[in-house]
Amino acid sequence: MFFHIKELQYQAKPMRPDPAFARKLQEILGGKFGEMTVMMQYLFQGWNSRAEQKYRDLLLDTGTEEISHVEIVATLIARLLDGSPMKEQEMAAIAEIEAKEGKVAPGTFPQERERREFSYTFFNLSRGDESSMGRWASGPSMDGCGVFQYVRQPQPYGEPPFLNPAPPYVHDTPPGPLPNPSMC
Repeated sequence: MFFHIKELQYQAKPMRPDPAFARKLQEILGGKFGEMTVMMQYLFQGWNSRAEQKYRDLLLDTGTEEISHVEIVATLIARLLDGSPMKEQEMAAIAEIEAKEGKVAPGTFPQERERREFSYTFFNLSRGDESSMGRWASGPSMDGCGVFQYVRQPQPYGEPPFLNPAPPYVHDTPPGPLPNPSMC
């Protein structure tokens, strides 16, 4: 379970809009070796690790820090695009698609498989309560099928994950000290 701290880990303030540079930064954000890739690698390794808890924590803490890197680069890209004509193009494209196909959310997920107790619940996972002031936090839902609820301090619904240690045969580490350490 993650909580969002609103301050950036490091400032990302360009001097002026620069859509060409923003385009280049997209590779750093989501490319093959970009921040999102690194973030997911650390998090998946941590979640799937069968090592001692301290190693799982190392991987998960590093992956969580990588989330902040994603936020920094994404914020920088957004700021580089502020005031650029690309935003107008994006809005025009959305309007055209929605005029042709209708609203594209919530999608085609079968309603009978939906966990209805969470359908109209907004979980505050940020520092502060500013999100409680939005239309999504209270009152009737937009589709008329429910009532929005705001949960100020959400609690986890699951238990901490436990994975059995991996069997020794999957490790490449010798079971004991090397017989002749001078060979290193």
